[in-house]
Amino acid sequence: MRRSMQAGAREFLTEPLLPETLGEAHSRASGRRPNQEKAVGKTLVFLPSKGGVGVTTIALNFALALKKESGAKVVVVDLDFELGEIALGLAMTATFSVVDALLNPGRLDKEFLSTLLLRNSSGLAVLASAEEYNFFHSPVEGAGKLFHILREEFNYVVVDAGNCHSHVQESVFEVADALYLVTEMTFPALRNAHRIIEFLSTRNENRAVEVVMNRFASRHGGIDENSATKALGRPINWRIPNSYAAARTAQDSGVPLAMENSPITRVLVQMARAACGKPLSTQKEAGKGLSFFRSRALPAPVEI
Repeated sequence: MRRSMQAGAREFLTEPLLPETLGEAHSRASGRRPNQEKAVGKTLVFLPSKGGVGVTTIALNFALALKKESGAKVVVVDLDFELGEIALGLAMTATFSVVDALLNPGRLDKEFLSTLLLRNSSGLAVLASAEEYNFFHSPVEGAGKLFHILREEFNYVVVDAGNCHSHVQESVFEVADALYLVTEMTFPALRNAHRIIEFLSTRNENRAVEVVMNRFASRHGGIDENSATKALGRPINWRIPNSYAAARTAQDSGVPLAMENSPITRVLVQMARAACGKPLSTQKEAGKGLSFFRSRALPAPVEI
């Protein structure tokens, strides 16, 4: 019996084998068996072409819009390990973080993961970066296991890829159902975006890439949209207008842009609708914004 238990046996039947006894044992065994046909969630990765292009702001507010538009279970993951700002953008403070998940692959399961998550009032789950600045080296198996569990527990896993690198970024690329490459109309950002697109094309992953042009203007310095498209080698999928004042206010107050009806919010709502398979809204519908935020008042400005 001991050897059987070590081999994985969980039911022991003694003679005579009655039909009801066999039926009960079969029911218990079926209940313990993983559902092989359970659909896994989609992983939507936001990748910056360079630092400072606004990937965190876009990923966070997209996740909020996706939660509202889909009504599904959504988690946003901050992979900027040292200086991530997803939790800060929601005026939240993380006790535990994505680092705790990646450093403990042996303990990592859905119960352990649930203790690491923050919950926003909208229902959005957050796996934040660490509050303390420190160097971090993830075990190789940690990222793959983490995203396997996240995809089982959530319908949508939104990832701020931030400055993650090496095998963590490779693991993220492998599970990405869509990769939103965030760039802007400057030569360094466009150059890096082109390099990333070329790299992904060699891995047959270019079909999953959508280019998001942040702080979009029809002309930025000497670069117009036609020149940017040529530099990228592919069309621009989404254009997020430049609104520095609104973005700065959101960062300083901890009140996400998605809480206000703004041109930026309207584009993110369209992106969220496309991601969850809903038709794009008309201009009038897009102007309604995210209604579940309407009742919250903005906090008073904070002197710094």
